[in-house]
Amino acid sequence: MKVGQKLALGFASIMVMFFIAVLIILYNIISMGSMVTELVNQGHDTAQILEIVYQKINFVKVLILAIIPSGIVGASIIAYSITIRISKPVKLVTAHVGEITNGNLNLSPLSIKNKDEIGELAKNFTEMLSSLKELIQHIQHSSLQVTDTAEQLSHTSTEVALAAEQVATTTASVAEGMEKQVQMLQGSEQTLFQVVETIKEVNQKTQSVYVASQQSMETAEQGTYVIDETIRQMKKVNQTVKETGTYVTTLRQKNARIEICFTRWPTIFSNS
Repeated sequence: MKVGQKLALGFASIMVMFFIAVLIILYNIISMGSMVTELVNQGHDTAQILEIVYQKINFVKVLILAIIPSGIVGASIIAYSITIRISKPVKLVTAHVGEITNGNLNLSPLSIKNKDEIGELAKNFTEMLSSLKELIQHIQHSSLQVTDTAEQLSHTSTEVALAAEQVATTTASVAEGMEKQVQMLQGSEQTLFQVVETIKEVNQKTQSVYVASQQSMETAEQGTYVIDETIRQMKKVNQTVKETGTYVTTLRQKNARIEICFTRWPTIFSNS
């Protein structure tokens, strides 16, 4: 029943009670006239008739005094009960709104059995509270996801920075290695130049040996000395040639490593 219907029913009840009281009073007033006429016809004296009339009037007064307060009390009770049925749910809704304003969403659903507008308000309020809880939980979940994503991004940024640092370190190491290889190549060039000079000296000494061998035919002692010197020089040349071969082999291996470094350089950067 709607609130307006309840108020209308209460007002109608009060009016019915008041109408019944008026009918009772009118009935007693009308019956008083008939009673006086009947008493006169029966030959009662005036004093008796007046006494009976006064009794009837007093009864009507008592009836009026009883009905009016009873009507007022009844109307007050009806109005109070209707007010309680309306104000109690409103107070519950107001209390829940105050709790929500203070940030408390862990509230039990409103237990209001009214079938009027107040009951519909309580039902809609409970549904709104449930939707608000779900919305806040969704926001909290989204906030946690954003926090996790930010932490992952921070971790990824740290890994990228470390990878960049490793790349820089590798680049510096490769550059240092290349510089050493260049220095070694320069040293190899000097060594080769020394080998050439040594070969020239050997050639000159060989020519000297040839001349000396011609002269050895004339002088045996001088020839023996020159031959011994030649053998020593040839051994020296042989040792120098072996050392040069070993150094050239080492130089080729280092050049191969340098080529491998240059070949793998793009792969290192792409993996980093």
